[in-house]
Amino acid sequence: MNTTRHSRFRQRQEGAITIIVVLMLLVLLMVAAFGMSRDALRELKITSSSRQGAEVFNEADTGLNWSVFWMDDRKQKLGSVSVGAQALATTMNNLTTTQLDQLGKATNIPTTGEMATTPSSNKAAQFNIDLTRMGQLVPAGISQNTKAAALAPIFWSVRSNASVTYAGTATYQHSREAWVTVPLHAAQ
Repeated sequence: MNTTRHSRFRQRQEGAITIIVVLMLLVLLMVAAFGMSRDALRELKITSSSRQGAEVFNEADTGLNWSVFWMDDRKQKLGSVSVGAQALATTMNNLTTTQLDQLGKATNIPTTGEMATTPSSNKAAQFNIDLTRMGQLVPAGISQNTKAAALAPIFWSVRSNASVTYAGTATYQHSREAWVTVPLHAAQ
């Protein structure tokens, strides 16, 4: 009789220990799941921020490519030239014909219609251009030949300042700069 009672008591103890072990395992699994979800959320934020940074980088790169395209005077002779392209050409002409005291001074070409993407429900992107005449690169050995020096290409510094604003978040900004020479036929 004593053995039967002892065996029933032991079975109840084993059931209680099983429940305690299972509960401890559930708690450990919940803690691990919570930690992994926090890591996943952090990774999601990092990925989103990287994507937004890449978009503003691409917008600045677009501004730089746009400027280089429209700096060639052959493009200015196309049928319909945008307002921004006309402003770029006018600024280049003004900086080319002005005195040397304008060398190295940046002139801003403000954002016009084609320099801003149509805002969507979640973002608006745009770029503006800073144009600086850096001088002429006179080829070596022709310092006495003024006609050849006049054909020397003009160096320009073009800076594209881009911004992308997302609804409900901060504005991302990025600048890209390049030094460009206009083709010789444009400098004549």
